[in-house]
Amino acid sequence: MKHLAILAVLALTSTPLHAADSWRNPPAAGDTAEPRGAISPNSFFEVPASRRATAEASLAGLPVVLLEEGAVHSISGGHFRCTYPEKPYLVRALYENPSTGRFDLERLGDSLWVGHNSLGPASGVHRSAIIVCLDFHPRRVFVSTSGAL
Repeated sequence: MKHLAILAVLALTSTPLHAADSWRNPPAAGDTAEPRGAISPNSFFEVPASRRATAEASLAGLPVVLLEEGAVHSISGGHFRCTYPEKPYLVRALYENPSTGRFDLERLGDSLWVGHNSLGPASGVHRSAIIVCLDFHPRRVFVSTSGAL
C-alpha cells in the first residue's frame, strides 16, 4: 500500500497542472475551410512568465479579452503596442516544449487559431497567454499544440 501511495504522489507531482487542459480547443475540419490569413509575428506578443498568473486569471472564464492600452503597456513593459485600427486582445495559448517551439496565429473567418508547434519530446501541456493586435473581435478562439520528435 505504501508503494501505491508513493506512485500516486509521483504521478501527481510529475504531471503538468493542466495535463488534460480545458483551454485546448483545436478547430474542427469545417472550421479550417473558413477564409484564412496568417497573423504576422510582429502583431503578437507572448505574456512574460512574471505576468502569466494575472493573464491566466483574466482568461479564466473567456478565451479572449479586449485590453486597454494601459494594460498592454503594463504587461509588455512598453515593448509592444498595436497600431490603429487594430485593437489589443489577450487570448489563451498552450505550449508543450518552449525550447524548440513557436506560436503561429491564424485568422479563420471570424475566429482566431492560436497554435504552438515544437520539436522534441513534450514536457507536458502548459498554459500561456498572448496579446495580439486584431482588426476584428474573434467570435471563437481555437487553441492547439503540435510537435514532432
